[in-house]
Amino acid sequence: MADLLDTNVVVRCALEYYRFTVFPGVWDWFESALERGALVLIPAVHEELAAWGEPIPGWIRESTIASVPDISQDIAEVRISIAESIESMSLHPDSVSLFMTGADIDLVSYALAGGHRVITLETKENPGKSSKRAKIPDICEQLGVKHLNPFQMLDDHGARFELRR
Repeated sequence: MADLLDTNVVVRCALEYYRFTVFPGVWDWFESALERGALVLIPAVHEELAAWGEPIPGWIRESTIASVPDISQDIAEVRISIAESIESMSLHPDSVSLFMTGADIDLVSYALAGGHRVITLETKENPGKSSKRAKIPDICEQLGVKHLNPFQMLDDHGARFELRR
């Protein structure tokens, strides 16, 4: 099992939570986890990250770290299954279209096909909202795919960062 990173994890962590100059240990840990396969940047996510400029680290944008995780099913079949499941969720059609054409569908497909976890900063849709956006946590729960935020993931992996004096 691997943890599959959503684009928003890398982008928001870089911009908001773990600036590279202040938290280099976090990024060293991410790089190490990617190299050993504990974390995976699927090709669609890697493509999205490669399009970003600074402050996304060059080793992410330029690397060949992106890989396809082990899967036990054909991705095309899984995508069809996900599309059918999404239809039953009464989501806004534009939102479903965006989900189905971006990296999100691949992220959930690879996770479902291989028993992997999705790591995302997206949160569940507020049930009181009328927008009914297709969001990764809602779709993961509908399909029985485990999802975590990056803080839970770091804790789950036992990552620890110490202050240098």
